Amino acid sequence: MNGKLLLKLICGILALTVFSSIVIYFFLTNFQFRTFEMNRTYSVVFGLLSILLSILLFFLIKNVQSNTFKGILFFLNGLVLIISILTSLVFYTNIDPDVQFRDSKILFVNKENHNEKIIEQYDVNWKTNEKLFQNNQVENFGIFRLYKHYRIDTLKIDKEKWKKAY
Repeated sequence: MNGKLLLKLICGILALTVFSSIVIYFFLTNFQFRTFEMNRTYSVVFGLLSILLSILLFFLIKNVQSNTFKGILFFLNGLVLIISILTSLVFYTNIDPDVQFRDSKILFVNKENHNEKIIEQYDVNWKTNEKLFQNNQVENFGIFRLYKHYRIDTLKIDKEKWKKAY
């Protein structure tokens, strides 16, 4: 396999990973990893993959024949590289624009679907370092979690559908 083909293959795989992550982030907003640590780790890895993709794309862009098109691609790719670096710095310094819940305790489990739970969770305010608690209804899928409802009032839930966790 020659170098250009290998570079195209690596860029294609990285681009697929980055763009699928962006699509999931914007269209499945309540879909995350189960733990705060996994979300944080993936944010840093996503930033590094985006930076690597942008750097490798510079090598592919230099082979474009049209100077005008090459200039536009260099500009756009440079802009994406700067945004990727800034985003990585934001995630690396723990200034996360998204709320990252941490599990405190499982309160209720759905009687029909044991992967669906009402969990007491907290978010740490990055400015004040204060824990903010709330009850959320989630469904777990392996290492992933889908948030179904936020700020559940446990006094108003249907006791026929939920059993208390111990």
